[in-house]
Amino acid sequence: MQVSNSRNRSSSPANTHRAFEIGWLIGIILIPLASWPESQMLGFIQIPKIFIMRTLALYFLALITFESITASLPNSNFDETVLKRAKDWIKVHPARLLILFAGVVLLANIFSVANSPIPSIGILGIDVGWDTYALANTACYVIFFYTIATHLKTYAQIRRIIWCLTFAGAIVGLVAIGQHFGIDPFRTNSFVLTRAHSTLGNSIFAGSFLIMVIPLTLLLFLEYQTKMGNLAHTFMGGGLIALQVTGLLFALSRGPLIGMIIMIGTMVVLLVVIKKANLGIRIIAMFAVALTFALIMTTLPTPDRQNFGSNDLTDRIASIGPGVGGSLSNRYTIWRTSIDAWANVPWVDTEKYPELPEIGPKFTKTIFGYGPDMFQHAYPLVGESTYTFELASHGHSFLIHTLLETGLFGLLAYIGLFLVAGLILFRLIKHARQHDELNLVTLTSIGLLAILIGRTVEQIPGKAQVSDLLLMWVFLGMIAALPMINLAQPEDQLSPIDSSSKQRKHRKRPTQNSFKKYRFFLPILFSIFLIFIWYNFVLAEPLSAMKAREAQRAAESGQIQNALDMYQEAQDLSPRSAINYLRYAEILLELSKVAPTVDEKTRLIERALLEVSKIIDRQPMDNRTWSRIADMEKALAKIDPTKRDNAFHSSSLLTELLPGFWQPHAALAWTYAELGEYQKALNEVEIAAKLSLDANASASSQAPFIPFVEAFSLEGLGRTTEAIDAVNRSLEMRRTEPAEVLLSKLMGN
Repeated sequence: MQVSNSRNRSSSPANTHRAFEIGWLIGIILIPLASWPESQMLGFIQIPKIFIMRTLALYFLALITFESITASLPNSNFDETVLKRAKDWIKVHPARLLILFAGVVLLANIFSVANSPIPSIGILGIDVGWDTYALANTACYVIFFYTIATHLKTYAQIRRIIWCLTFAGAIVGLVAIGQHFGIDPFRTNSFVLTRAHSTLGNSIFAGSFLIMVIPLTLLLFLEYQTKMGNLAHTFMGGGLIALQVTGLLFALSRGPLIGMIIMIGTMVVLLVVIKKANLGIRIIAMFAVALTFALIMTTLPTPDRQNFGSNDLTDRIASIGPGVGGSLSNRYTIWRTSIDAWANVPWVDTEKYPELPEIGPKFTKTIFGYGPDMFQHAYPLVGESTYTFELASHGHSFLIHTLLETGLFGLLAYIGLFLVAGLILFRLIKHARQHDELNLVTLTSIGLLAILIGRTVEQIPGKAQVSDLLLMWVFLGMIAALPMINLAQPEDQLSPIDSSSKQRKHRKRPTQNSFKKYRFFLPILFSIFLIFIWYNFVLAEPLSAMKAREAQRAAESGQIQNALDMYQEAQDLSPRSAINYLRYAEILLELSKVAPTVDEKTRLIERALLEVSKIIDRQPMDNRTWSRIADMEKALAKIDPTKRDNAFHSSSLLTELLPGFWQPHAALAWTYAELGEYQKALNEVEIAAKLSLDANASASSQAPFIPFVEAFSLEGLGRTTEAIDAVNRSLEMRRTEPAEVLLSKLMGN
């Protein structure tokens, strides 16, 4: 009777609890699965996931505001209600340190944005609406964490979370299997994938997600061991994870495979520790059933090759040891360079290039980092390019990446978050061992601790994205809630998470009703504000991406004016998205090449230059944009020689942004050569050639352009014999039509 009265008295909070739960269950299922047909949206895998996550985060904010305001407005003093209750709740909550560190992580990202030389990209990311490490996305993760930590209160809610994860994991595995056999509903032209990526867009991300789903599914199903025979229980448990394990094998990602082994081993050890070794054996048996199914699937022929199981899979598994060693060797270069950038804080010459931002006090960068999403701008300033000829955009280690972007403060915040989470789970498992308890909280704690350990190992050399990052924050929210659920007496009764809840039940409500008229006005007003934010900063991104894809299709079919009009519509929807300005400008630049008059050619190039220059206002260090600007200013300089200095300046600015890469020096050499500065071109060729030799083999193999520019410049200086030797070196690397034409010209043919 007491429970019934309690629930009647708090009907509004109970309703909001259900609304919160519906939101996080939708997120758990839809975010990893969300994709859009490739033919209809740019970023067809990333953007839908970010859209759903940000939408749900705003939904949670609206519910939190409604819940807080409606619970406190009848009282006259806001400070003594909402703020005091929050403070009291934090003081008595068993997971208060975990909640505190989650707040510190968010605070570290806020400080990092404030300390960043380009705060605009730190808030919404380099590519707005895409999957990045920007503050907006991190804030969404923390909102999910807080929502679950404060509103997950019953065993039934835990079961629903795990079953939803099982369902989502099964679909992820099923899509991976389809991709392996050449079936992908989201691709315009599907093809057989040796390494499937499912709905995650990357085989590493797919593996990372699946290994976090499998342990909880296995442990949850242990609850049903007394309801069926041992054989039936083993095979049904194996069947529940069969699709996930098969998808994991078809992803062929070494890091997640190692993480999975660690997680299974950790679960078995923990079950032995709590004196349930028989359940550990059952876990191994169920996983073995699923693995057997997966191995059988690998033997089935695919449309374009046979015997996958005996070739690709065997080779991949056999390469785990040496393969990981080789991967770590490459990653070590990135880690060393990233730490160098963090410790020494290199920066661009803002006196020579005033278009680039000032860095501010350098010592603060070691504490608070360069800022979210600043990795790919800060990393190349060290001048290291031996890892890859491409620009590294991630530290290939969550810790290293965090250190460079959010500094020592951010790194320690994340380490503290994980250590406290592990401590909470360890205490719950220790309590279960001491009291010989095996309930859902214990099983969930074992699974989450195994995931925490395996995930840590996997992420040391790995990357993370929205689906697996969000899932980790969901798990952290569950860890924060588990101690309170464990304290609840009836397993399905709401647990009293607030020390003042009993006092509030018996508190005499004030007779004053002066605030009642504002009970719904304030949350409605705030909700309208959130809808405005959602429409302009969340919904606009997928709409813009869809319009941009439509414009791209129009351009490919020759409907140039329609393409330009649609790119402008995409710009209006998302004025912060760089890709729309870049592609619009590229169309104008192509049109200028066939313009009938010099004036029309000049007008089109200048208009294109104006479009890409809009990107610089928000992203002043975007090397993609400066590359386009350099090309356009070179095109103008060919028409009007008085503008040559602008072309030289923009091209040399790229060498400042990417000092260790040969490509910008080769591009600058080509600019000098095309505009008649042949000796300066040869000087840059010498630098580019040295950097190319210093880079790895794959980088050098991409550099036949360097001797071609050398030959072009030597021909301009009248040094024909040397030019012939240079162009022959270019042709030896790779035969290209421009090099063959130049050789024919030099030979007098």
